[in-house]
Parts: sequence; structure tokens; C-alpha cells
Amino acid sequence: MQSKTDYEDTIMAMYVFEDEKRTKKLKVKDAIKRDKGIRYFCPNPRCNARMFLWNVEGEKKSYFRASSNPKHTDHCPYGSDNSYNPNNITEEGFVSDDVIERMMLEREKQQKHDNETNNQGNGIQGETFPHTIQQVYDMCKAYPCNNEFNGQTIGQILIDDRSIYMYPKGVFGYRLIEARSRKLLYKDTSIFLETPIGDMRYQLELKYKKPQLFKEIRELLYNNRNHVIVVAGKWESSGKFNCFATKFNSKKQIKVLKRVI
Repeated sequence: MQSKTDYEDTIMAMYVFEDEKRTKKLKVKDAIKRDKGIRYFCPNPRCNARMFLWNVEGEKKSYFRASSNPKHTDHCPYGSDNSYNPNNITEEGFVSDDVIERMMLEREKQQKHDNETNNQGNGIQGETFPHTIQQVYDMCKAYPCNNEFNGQTIGQILIDDRSIYMYPKGVFGYRLIEARSRKLLYKDTSIFLETPIGDMRYQLELKYKKPQLFKEIRELLYNNRNHVIVVAGKWESSGKFNCFATKFNSKKQIKVLKRVI
């Protein structure tokens, strides 16, 4: 019988795999009636963490969490870097396009937008649905890419190695994207990334209007060239083969993760 101290703190996922080869996916809702002592495998194939079904009295939703031995590999996206907790987050009110559109607002416009929506009673202050790039990314990683969150398919919110099969013709519309820096990181006032991390089939172009913002992000990415990057935008064809572009207006559109490629 596992005790609470046998587990890592605040580490949870909404799915796991039943086999070491990661061919048999198991969601929380399908595991609830099973023995809580069964060991499962972390969704990350590079991680050997032992995952167990967990439910705390008084909490509405069950989840999987890792034992402390073996624990998650450093910066595993299903480990302590992921802050998602289904008992502290609500799905109601979450619309991914609206959330990403707000991330893209310039600071002055964002403040005006928040004041107007709060005055109308529709603001995000006090809301518990994911609304920052880190929160949305963590939520999407916690679920399988074919799962839904408030009626929206996870893979249509976040593009990564799991969901890339949903994008055979390219990247369009409001999306979060898990990416890496290109060898040619920047040119003129554009920064270039590539996705997915596994096969890098698409190039991403971040277009800047503000020189100072461009310089800050360029330096940030140059100093973290081997790290995983999450970027939010409204994507469209750049006019180049397999290259898709978005306007970049705010630091809130990007997050450099601790995870190294």
C-alpha cells in the first residue's frame, strides 16, 4: 500500500499507458474502478516514472501521479514542471481562440480590453479556467490530444508531436505550438522556429512590429537555443513552402521551458 509520502508532490496527469512500449493508452475515467495499486507508465517515453491512480477525499476528480521512486525525469512535461490540477481548474468559460487572442494583445490594448470586459462582467479576473500560456500548455499536456476540454479538442489547441497528425496541410488559426529554434534563428525583424520537435516538418515565423520586443525575444531564444519553446499566435501561410507566420505583439505569447531538447 502506497502512502502519501511515497508520491511526488503536485504532479498529475489525466492519462497514462498500461504497457512500457506505450501502445495501450488509459484515461482516468476508464481507470477509476481499477485497483489503485496498479503501476502504469508515464506518457513521456523518455521517463521511467511509476504512475498510480490517485484520489484524495474531498476532491472531485481523480488523476494519475508518480511515485517518488522512480520519479519523473528532470523537466518531464508530466512531472513537477506541470502545474495543472483538475480540481483547481474549471472548463466552463474556456474558449481557446479567445484566450490566445488576448495573449496577442499589446500591453495598452490588453489593459483597455480587460477594463471593458471587467466592467461588463465578462472579465477573467477571478476566473479559474486556463488563461496564460503556461496554464493552457500544462492543461493540454495533461490530457491525450484527442480528449476534449470544454468541447474543444486538445490537439486543436496545442500542436506538438502527439497532435501533428491532425495538421497534414499546415498550421492555421489560433494555436499554441510546441517548437524549437531554427539554426537560422532570425532575419530582419522575424524570428524562426520549427515544429514539431520530433521531425520539424513546419517552419514558424514570428513577425515583429516593435524593435525592442524583437530584440528582447531574440536574446531570450538565442540564450536558450536548446530549450523547448511554446508560442501562441494566429497562424497563416507566410507565402513560403511549409512556413506559417503569426504577428508577435506581446511577451505573453511565448514561454521558454526548462526542458532541453
